[in-house]
Amino acid sequence: STDFTDPVTVFYGHNMLNGTMFAHLHYFEKKDFFDKHEYFYVYTPSHKLTYRVYSAYVYDDTHILKAFDFSDIQVRMDYFKTTLNPSVSNANVRKDVALTQDSKILTLSTCGTASRTRRLLHCVLVGKHD
Repeated sequence: STDFTDPVTVFYGHNMLNGTMFAHLHYFEKKDFFDKHEYFYVYTPSHKLTYRVYSAYVYDDTHILKAFDFSDIQVRMDYFKTTLNPSVSNANVRKDVALTQDSKILTLSTCGTASRTRRLLHCVLVGKHD
């Protein structure tokens, strides 16, 4: 859905060599940068959505919205658990984040540095303002 009401919303963007679009997602690979940039904002015509960044890591190139049935609560919770505890050594994760079946996740995804990988940034909705 385009109104951010789904359990998982994914923005796919290009990693441009000139530093535009989603090239900045790679900054979250550095722990210092990850630690200092905790919030992400989305402005819609009627709302300002505040998301808390909780994990960043390299993932394979699976199309997330096609690979997982998020209407199935168990699938959703298993996916959320994976985003909170990714099985990669270079992940940055905020350990104080808890997700429930009602959490609204925004994932930003761009090309990774290796072939057939994606750089993912996961955020959980923490505020909605008119």
